[in-house]
Amino acid sequence: HHVFATGLALPPEQRFDVVTEGSQRGIPQLVTATFAFEGSTAIREKWEEGFRNTLSHIEPGGYLSVASVRNAEWYAVGPKETLPATSVNENDFHTILEDSGFEIVREKTMVGLDKQKVGYDGMVFILAKRKEIVS
Repeated sequence: HHVFATGLALPPEQRFDVVTEGSQRGIPQLVTATFAFEGSTAIREKWEEGFRNTLSHIEPGGYLSVASVRNAEWYAVGPKETLPATSVNENDFHTILEDSGFEIVREKTMVGLDKQKVGYDGMVFILAKRKEIVS
């Protein structure tokens, strides 16, 4: 569960190539997280800690692409296994992104899944950009 680790547990050379060197060349940074936050813990405070930790590594002008299951205390993995999850929805993402200096560029929320069967009622997809620092 690397979303809680300092530096997101990426090797230093990988972080240098993707973030530092890319930023120096004017390439916008993009961090993609697919079911990374809510699937890492069932504890709400830990979910927020991991999400904010990840956001803190995105430079101004950089992007976050996130896909999340919606309103899940658990989710199905295969026909018989389940894993715990943190129940979050689009409003939780909005609050923290806004608080962290991000603007939502694109968003799609899908609802209508059978929560009794799969553990969640939909999915949330967000592309957000960290606002540029204005001096």
